[in-house]
Amino acid sequence: MRFYLSTLCPSMTPVTLQRTRQGDFHSGQAESALKNQTLRRLDSGGFLGSPSNRFRLMLRLTWSQVAAWRVRRHHLDQRAPAGSMLEVARRLCGLHAQVLSSAVLTVWARVEEVDRRAVRRALWEDRTLVKTWAMRGTLHLLPTGDLPLWQAALSTSRRYRKPALWRRFVLTLVELDRLTEATEPLLMAV
Repeated sequence: MRFYLSTLCPSMTPVTLQRTRQGDFHSGQAESALKNQTLRRLDSGGFLGSPSNRFRLMLRLTWSQVAAWRVRRHHLDQRAPAGSMLEVARRLCGLHAQVLSSAVLTVWARVEEVDRRAVRRALWEDRTLVKTWAMRGTLHLLPTGDLPLWQAALSTSRRYRKPALWRRFVLTLVELDRLTEATEPLLMAV
């Protein structure tokens, strides 16, 4: 079984961890001191050693270490500084927003001194967040500047090309394609 710590999130370092029978993770052999150094580098978005060693470096992680790494990455151990809402949204690979209050709580739990209206303001006034279907076909708030990256990556998924998905909107795939093409010039004009 393989776990990928990297996702579409540009701030994450690509590393593959394999689960062992004992429940630990490894991607080879590494000394204890190197493990801690590597985790710090992972956490700061650095590379796993030099680019030539990136895929040869092996480390062993317990479930507790993986959980701790995720808690740090998600700013649940220590809140991010005030004013870093967009960076947190980027680092989380979007804020889940099926219900907008969920995104508001996500930011509030992770960013110091955030105003409860900050998410709404970023979405509707400043336009620094955009609400779109993203992972798992659910609504997420993404930093506006990252939208082209997400759209390119998600366009490789066939999930959105299923006719049944668009029937509830009374759209065929041909009409969807026409609508998409007509939207681009409008967005470029803004």
